[in-house]
Amino acid sequence: ALGAADVRVKRMREGAKARAKPQRVDPGTCQFLMLLDGALQLHGEPWGTHQLLVDDACVIPAGSSYCVAADATSTWLEITLPQA
Repeated sequence: ALGAADVRVKRMREGAKARAKPQRVDPGTCQFLMLLDGALQLHGEPWGTHQLLVDDACVIPAGSSYCVAADATSTWLEITLPQA
């Protein structure tokens, strides 16, 4: 059995700073991100910095650390999945 996925829609809060705290994907899981609105910059090691625009998506591997910088209108889908 694979287990359940955790699905969230994230938005920047009004007046929030553009850069969020560093995040870490737990070992044994991976994350799928898809930008629904706005613009988002994703930075992590070893892949560097990437700009995501509406409908862009990426997978962040298990155990990875990353930071998100987003504009005030940004909304994105975040799905955390257990690895097989």
